[in-house]
Amino acid sequence: MIIIRSSGGNEIIGAKIGEIISTNNIRVIVDGYCMSACAQYILPAASHVEITPGSFVALHVSISAIPDITSRSIGQMGSESIEYIRDYYSRNGFSKRILTDSLVATSPHCLIFDTSGAQGRMMSNYAFWVPPTSYLRDVGIKISGQEINNLKEAQQFVSQWVKSDISWVFGAPPKNIDDLYMSLEFPECE
Repeated sequence: MIIIRSSGGNEIIGAKIGEIISTNNIRVIVDGYCMSACAQYILPAASHVEITPGSFVALHVSISAIPDITSRSIGQMGSESIEYIRDYYSRNGFSKRILTDSLVATSPHCLIFDTSGAQGRMMSNYAFWVPPTSYLRDVGIKISGQEINNLKEAQQFVSQWVKSDISWVFGAPPKNIDDLYMSLEFPECE
């Protein structure tokens, strides 16, 4: 068992931790929050996830979810990272909806590609998305504990833990999410 409180981090490292958790059939307890790489790579790998009272899970845009991303935009190392993440989801049988739905739910209007680092990275005007617990179950996360089922509850839990100017989106993804995903366009920010 692992007890975790994480605002996230590097996608590749999150996926590698997820591989260890999956291989060893480890249970994860979220105490406070599990955001970003924690939610997108560690939680799907857990044999079971328990959300303690007052805790929440938050997702955001992952570069791996952007259709037709090119190595020209993010550099060769970034392209290799994207393929690793996409393979991670496929190899482990995880629902890629975790990545694609968060892209639609947070609706970035443009992207900034930074290729100065070793991996390259993408930034956006992103928000964090706190989905209802029922959504996490729908995408295959074996979850119990704290239920977040409405906007008021989500806002209460986020304000308890996070003090920042980040935008937050709450609730289920739109019903026509597949159509929205296929129609997304992401120009580079000026």
